[in-house]
Amino acid sequence: MQKIKTIQIGSRSFTLKELPVRAVWDLVNNEQQEAAVNMVDRCLDLLRMACPELTQEVLMDLYPSEVEELWQGFQEVNAAFLGVVRRIGLIDILIDSLKPVMMAEFGKAMLTLTDASATSLPPATDQSFGTTDTASS
Repeated sequence: MQKIKTIQIGSRSFTLKELPVRAVWDLVNNEQQEAAVNMVDRCLDLLRMACPELTQEVLMDLYPSEVEELWQGFQEVNAAFLGVVRRIGLIDILIDSLKPVMMAEFGKAMLTLTDASATSLPPATDQSFGTTDTASS
Protein backbone atom coordinates (compact mmCIF):
# COMPACT_ATOMS: atom_id res chain seq x y z
CA MET A 1 0.00 0.00 0.00
CA GLN A 2 1.39 3.40 -1.01
CA LYS A 3 2.20 5.75 1.86
CA ILE A 4 0.66 9.19 1.54
CA LYS A 5 1.03 12.27 3.71
CA THR A 6 -0.73 15.62 3.34
CA ILE A 7 1.00 18.77 4.54
CA GLN A 8 -0.85 22.06 4.87
CA ILE A 9 1.26 25.20 4.31
CA GLY A 10 -0.82 28.35 4.54
CA SER A 11 -3.73 27.98 2.16
CA ARG A 12 -1.93 25.33 0.08
CA SER A 13 -2.18 21.61 0.56
CA PHE A 14 0.59 19.28 -0.62
CA THR A 15 0.12 15.52 -0.97
CA LEU A 16 3.38 13.61 -0.68
CA LYS A 17 3.33 10.10 -2.10
CA GLU A 18 5.62 7.13 -1.79
CA LEU A 19 7.49 6.50 -5.03
CA PRO A 20 6.98 3.14 -6.78
CA VAL A 21 9.71 0.56 -7.36
CA ARG A 22 9.78 1.51 -11.06
CA ALA A 23 11.06 4.97 -10.12
CA VAL A 24 13.95 3.40 -8.20
CA TRP A 25 14.58 0.95 -11.05
CA ASP A 26 14.65 3.69 -13.69
CA LEU A 27 16.94 5.85 -11.57
CA VAL A 28 19.38 3.00 -10.94
CA ASN A 29 19.38 1.76 -14.53
CA ASN A 30 20.05 5.23 -15.91
CA GLU A 31 22.94 5.79 -13.50
CA GLN A 32 25.49 5.57 -16.31
CA GLN A 33 24.19 8.68 -18.08
CA GLU A 34 26.62 11.43 -17.22
CA ALA A 35 24.74 14.50 -18.42
CA ALA A 36 23.53 16.46 -15.40
CA VAL A 37 20.49 17.61 -17.35
CA ASN A 38 19.29 14.02 -17.59
CA MET A 39 19.64 13.59 -13.83
CA VAL A 40 17.86 16.89 -13.19
CA ASP A 41 15.03 15.85 -15.53
CA ARG A 42 14.76 12.53 -13.71
CA CYS A 43 14.71 14.31 -10.34
CA LEU A 44 11.95 16.63 -11.54
CA ASP A 45 10.01 13.57 -12.74
CA LEU A 46 10.40 12.02 -9.29
CA LEU A 47 9.23 15.25 -7.70
CA ARG A 48 6.13 15.31 -9.93
CA MET A 49 5.35 11.70 -8.99
CA ALA A 50 5.91 12.31 -5.28
CA CYS A 51 4.06 15.65 -5.05
CA PRO A 52 2.10 16.72 -8.15
CA GLU A 53 1.13 20.08 -6.61
CA LEU A 54 4.77 21.10 -6.14
CA THR A 55 5.73 22.66 -9.45
CA GLN A 56 9.00 24.53 -9.90
CA GLU A 57 7.07 27.81 -9.81
CA VAL A 58 5.34 26.89 -6.53
CA LEU A 59 8.65 25.73 -5.06
CA MET A 60 10.27 29.10 -5.79
CA ASP A 61 7.51 30.92 -3.88
CA LEU A 62 7.93 28.83 -0.72
CA TYR A 63 10.07 29.85 2.22
CA PRO A 64 13.08 27.64 3.07
CA SER A 65 11.37 26.47 6.27
CA GLU A 66 8.36 25.35 4.20
CA VAL A 67 10.61 23.50 1.74
CA GLU A 68 12.25 21.80 4.72
CA GLU A 69 8.83 20.74 6.02
CA LEU A 70 7.98 19.22 2.63
CA TRP A 71 11.38 17.50 2.46
CA GLN A 72 10.82 15.95 5.89
CA GLY A 73 7.42 14.66 4.73
CA PHE A 74 8.99 13.31 1.52
CA GLN A 75 11.65 11.52 3.56
CA GLU A 76 8.99 10.05 5.84
CA VAL A 77 6.89 8.51 3.06
CA ASN A 78 9.92 7.56 0.94
CA ALA A 79 12.26 6.23 3.63
CA ALA A 80 12.68 2.89 1.82
CA PHE A 81 13.35 4.59 -1.54
CA LEU A 82 15.92 6.95 -0.02
CA GLY A 83 17.55 4.02 1.77
CA VAL A 84 18.11 2.24 -1.55
CA VAL A 85 19.38 5.44 -3.19
CA ARG A 86 21.83 6.00 -0.33
CA ARG A 87 23.05 2.40 -0.36
CA ILE A 88 23.93 2.50 -4.04
CA GLY A 89 25.50 5.94 -3.78
CA LEU A 90 23.02 7.88 -5.91
CA ILE A 91 22.06 10.36 -3.21
CA ASP A 92 25.20 12.43 -3.84
CA ILE A 93 24.57 12.35 -7.60
CA LEU A 94 20.99 13.54 -7.04
CA ILE A 95 22.04 16.35 -4.73
CA ASP A 96 24.99 17.42 -6.90
CA SER A 97 22.75 17.51 -9.98
CA LEU A 98 20.09 19.62 -8.32
CA LYS A 99 22.44 22.14 -6.68
CA PRO A 100 23.32 24.11 -9.84
CA VAL A 101 19.68 24.30 -10.91
CA MET A 102 18.49 25.45 -7.50
CA MET A 103 21.35 27.94 -7.11
CA ALA A 104 20.55 29.46 -10.51
CA GLU A 105 16.86 29.73 -9.63
CA PHE A 106 17.59 31.24 -6.21
CA GLY A 107 20.06 33.61 -7.86
CA LYS A 108 17.39 34.80 -10.30
CA ALA A 109 14.89 35.23 -7.46
CA MET A 110 17.40 37.19 -5.35
CA LEU A 111 18.33 39.40 -8.31
CA THR A 112 14.66 40.17 -8.89
CA LEU A 113 14.18 41.00 -5.19
CA THR A 114 17.31 43.19 -5.14
CA ASP A 115 16.21 45.08 -8.25
CA ALA A 116 12.73 45.61 -6.82
CA SER A 117 14.16 46.84 -3.49
CA ALA A 118 16.63 49.19 -5.17
CA THR A 119 13.94 50.84 -7.29
CA SER A 120 11.73 51.43 -4.26
CA LEU A 121 14.40 53.42 -2.38
CA PRO A 122 14.69 57.19 -2.70
CA PRO A 123 17.61 58.42 -4.83
CA ALA A 124 20.92 58.89 -3.00
CA THR A 125 20.89 62.62 -3.77
CA ASP A 126 17.41 63.16 -2.32
CA GLN A 127 17.60 66.11 0.07
CA SER A 128 14.34 65.31 1.83
CA PHE A 129 16.28 63.52 4.54
CA GLY A 130 18.89 64.97 6.90
CA THR A 131 19.23 68.18 8.84
CA THR A 132 18.19 71.64 7.77
CA ASP A 133 20.47 73.70 9.96
CA THR A 134 20.42 77.42 9.26
CA ALA A 135 22.44 80.29 10.67
CA SER A 136 20.84 82.04 13.60
CA SER A 137 21.49 85.53 14.97
